[in-house]
Amino acid sequence: NFIHMPPPHNANALHDKIHDLLKEWKIHKKIFTITLDNARANDNMQDMLCDTLNMHARLPCGGEFFHVRCGAHVLNLIVKEGLKVIDGGTSKVKDLVKYVTGSEGRKMKFEEIASGLGIDCA
Repeated sequence: NFIHMPPPHNANALHDKIHDLLKEWKIHKKIFTITLDNARANDNMQDMLCDTLNMHARLPCGGEFFHVRCGAHVLNLIVKEGLKVIDGGTSKVKDLVKYVTGSEGRKMKFEEIASGLGIDCA
């Protein structure tokens, strides 16, 4: 279900909205886990929600596994960090391609060298 969440989007407001919806949908005693991204408000909200649900319904495993980070979000963060590592190298490759293709003579010389190495540039 998609529900409009007007501002503010702080931990207290998110907690109240989600808790109210869980009760409205009559699933507040059936929740095992919640998946969220890494926003600070989400981290704080899930702590509050875990405490609230634990008081009323005793979460499985005491809520130890309540907050599960979104796998897609985590993967996105990992890829971004990895790209930072190779950013200098990719910039150099881009600059090299611009340099080689910026002149017909350099392009021909590049193709000649590549051909000599058995690399097809076609």
